[in-house]
Amino acid sequence: MEHISIDSGLQVTWSSWSRCESSFSMLLVPHRPGILALAEEIIDAAGGKRMLALFHVAEARDLSLAVSALFASGSGLRDRLSEGRCFVRYAMLSDPEDRRAVRITLTSKGLIALKTAHDSLMASFAGLVAYLGEEDSNELAELLAKAFTYFHEVRGEMDATTRNER
Repeated sequence: MEHISIDSGLQVTWSSWSRCESSFSMLLVPHRPGILALAEEIIDAAGGKRMLALFHVAEARDLSLAVSALFASGSGLRDRLSEGRCFVRYAMLSDPEDRRAVRITLTSKGLIALKTAHDSLMASFAGLVAYLGEEDSNELAELLAKAFTYFHEVRGEMDATTRNER
């Protein structure tokens, strides 16, 4: 396991565990600094009890990008995640001096709406995969990952340029 140092002045709150079905199932991971943990579901042979075994912990400047990168072509964890027995959990690191962050929670009605929207999105992507076929779907995923990386790098360069002009 990797050693992670956390300043004692930071507040850490972990998310719930989410199944790693695809990079699209991770769309709600925030673009914030934090820690992410990956675990694999295992079943105890003796008692049949389901458990999660932690296999990867990492610190990230941008949780959303870090989780998306796990599904990118060439990622060492991509195949393991695609098997469908993996889960991700993350904690955003928030500075008590930074008062821009506000904690919000969805109501039960909001959670139902979110699940409905998520299910609809997943059905749309399943339809697209069925339409394109496996080979074209994989090619599309790789191209979108490259485009995402490109725009993230361009955006990072633009942000750095803007900061330097101030």
